[in-house]
Amino acid sequence: MWMVLAVLLVALGGGAYFYSQTAPQSAQPAPIVATAAPVSTARPGEVSVRVTEAELTEQLNTQVGGKPLGDTPLGPATARDFSVKLQNGQVRTTGTAQISGASAPIEIAGTVQAAGGRPVVSVSDAKVSGVSLPSATRQQIERAMQERVDATVKQRGITVTSVTVANGEMTLTGSPS
Repeated sequence: MWMVLAVLLVALGGGAYFYSQTAPQSAQPAPIVATAAPVSTARPGEVSVRVTEAELTEQLNTQVGGKPLGDTPLGPATARDFSVKLQNGQVRTTGTAQISGASAPIEIAGTVQAAGGRPVVSVSDAKVSGVSLPSATRQQIERAMQERVDATVKQRGITVTSVTVANGEMTLTGSPS
């Protein structure tokens, strides 16, 4: 149970690939730091935003890694040693949850696809110590991740028409909004 709470705290504090320092409820989620990059699939009038797994890993470890995520009945929860992989249409995040000296591996997998002018996050699996978390927990992680994606798209001013996740990069392509 405490590991489920740790993953929830990780997700709510930073998501699997959309990260922000813990902030008051009313604060807007921090956007992903993304670099605009020319992409060969972009047509005239389109813009592309590229985010690498190295950028996402660094952000997650800097903004969430090792910092208190909240209290549990067993003591404060933290998470560390995150790694984000962007391959074959999948976004995979691994890390380590720690509560009261005990550690367990965290694994989160999902996709990002364009729908309705924005990228939509779908978490297909979330595990702690190899045990799949309940659907409700995956949905909470998904919502936290979606908030970060939405903040990035809003900041960049792009109406997304396609998302590509491959070869260590996620590219959002669309038109200026």
